[in-house]
Amino acid sequence: LPKELPFSKSPACIQKMQEDPTISIDTDAANYWALKVNQILAQKGIREMMAWEDGLNGMMKEEFEIAEVTVNFWSTLFWGGTDVLVEASKTGFGVIMANPDYLYFDFPYEVHPEERGYYWGTRENSVAKVFSFAPENLPQNAETSVDRDGNAMNITTPVWP
Repeated sequence: LPKELPFSKSPACIQKMQEDPTISIDTDAANYWALKVNQILAQKGIREMMAWEDGLNGMMKEEFEIAEVTVNFWSTLFWGGTDVLVEASKTGFGVIMANPDYLYFDFPYEVHPEERGYYWGTRENSVAKVFSFAPENLPQNAETSVDRDGNAMNITTPVWP
């Protein structure tokens, strides 16, 4: 199994996929466990569930027993996060924006050579950057943001005649 997939080394996931060949490691494992957790929460009388977007990819609210299902949207804006957000908004789930470009507070306040950060997130996140975030106008963020390598964001839009 490819080691970069999140469930590829989980003994429980490997066993479940051997028992049920309809579950694939790359697409269905996270969805399977999201539904399983949802069933457990419903049995316990818990009426709300929250999950990261990659755990709910391709799913719709109607698939869940619990009425309130929320997705934590954590895609980076400079890697197409706006497209992911559009898709997430079509699912019927509530959406919490948790973009690492602006909303992760455990990144360094300023760039430091000994704190390289993660490949998928920003290298720094200051208070000024957090308060400059425009969640209702994501393209506006392209004017003030760069990716972790210092490249300007690339946001395109269709032009209608």
